[in-house]
Amino acid sequence: MLVSRRENAINARLRRQGYDDETIALARLQKDASASGRSGAQRSLKEILEQKQPRSCRDAAPVDLTIQRKLRRRGPRGRLALGVRYEAEMEPNPAVRERLQHVAHVLEETSEGPRQLEFDFFVEGNWATSHQYFKTVKARLDAADATGFEKRTALAALHLICCYLPWQSYVCTLFAFELAKQLYLTSADMSRTLKLLEKVGAIARVKRGHMKVITVTPAGAYYGDIKNHDELVQRWSAEVVPIRKPSHPESVAATAG
Repeated sequence: MLVSRRENAINARLRRQGYDDETIALARLQKDASASGRSGAQRSLKEILEQKQPRSCRDAAPVDLTIQRKLRRRGPRGRLALGVRYEAEMEPNPAVRERLQHVAHVLEETSEGPRQLEFDFFVEGNWATSHQYFKTVKARLDAADATGFEKRTALAALHLICCYLPWQSYVCTLFAFELAKQLYLTSADMSRTLKLLEKVGAIARVKRGHMKVITVTPAGAYYGDIKNHDELVQRWSAEVVPIRKPSHPESVAATAG
């Protein structure tokens, strides 16, 4: 269904000769490129697989393997995605073509991608923050009656709090004593830091059972599906805003609604 009977027969013969599907697909891509005039004289699949020059142009330049090297770096799924896209372009049925393109897109999204030197940007997901939120918090800290050390500590604590927001939730997973340990602070220093963040409207602490949890408005920091952002903002406004006591007259957190 995906390829003609003639191509199926050629593929079967090439498999019997020891070539895998990935190698055959890449060879077909090179054949198409040579047919369109982008790679010199037209070459057959056999010539490409055996890395021979075309009969009509024995003195042509050596085969450029740059594309193949780039494809190897894509990983198995990335290369497979390329083959699926090739099949999609050949598919005459629009419905089947659309499904193949979707499969190729999924394979590309889940492919290994380039090797990272030390960190992987996508491995744990990333939270989004509002520049307006952080700039407003910073401006209020600048105007607050606190030492430079206390202000710097508050900014570091806010960053760590946002890093520990779980998927589509406004409640930080760390409690005050855990934050203190991670920030190398005493309990007293941590308490003053959280009070300062509350004073400038950066966070809101609410009681859950015997413990107080730290919340951050989703209008300022969010980790989740962007389509559900408005819903979480409304939840925060309904569940946190009514029971908190904003210390700042124009609290950042209170602007979520």
